[in-house]
Amino acid sequence: MKAYLDLLEGNSKSGLTTKDYTGVEFIVKNDEEVEILVDRFRATTISGRLEGFKQRKRAVAVSDNQDASSAFGLTKFILRVPVLVDPIPDHPLNDLTCQLLPVEVQILTLDDHQIRRTHPDAKHESYKKRQFKRLFPAIFPMTIYRPFL
Repeated sequence: MKAYLDLLEGNSKSGLTTKDYTGVEFIVKNDEEVEILVDRFRATTISGRLEGFKQRKRAVAVSDNQDASSAFGLTKFILRVPVLVDPIPDHPLNDLTCQLLPVEVQILTLDDHQIRRTHPDAKHESYKKRQFKRLFPAIFPMTIYRPFL
């Protein structure tokens, strides 16, 4: 759905380039623990920077994703995780050759997790419904389907 929405909105100039990663989610007690965990992840990177870092606070308008709910907050970023690959004969690294796979990390507080579970607008299924409502007219244009509805 993300790829089709990007195409409809003109965000994808060279075809389907939507980034959708494997993800992990951490739920911690409070905002202070979010910062501690983020600092630990930053310490694992050479530059101390986290790719695509976004921190959303509750009840603040979401500017980067029109389908996301502002009812709950979250912190998210991309972490490149090294994964060993099959050894390449005569490679100088021998059996230490690895590939960096992108993983989306999301961190929520207990309060934000509870809001996401109980607030109708913040549930993941509501997010997917909002996406589908934007995509529906492109899949089922009124000019074609109106006579059948």
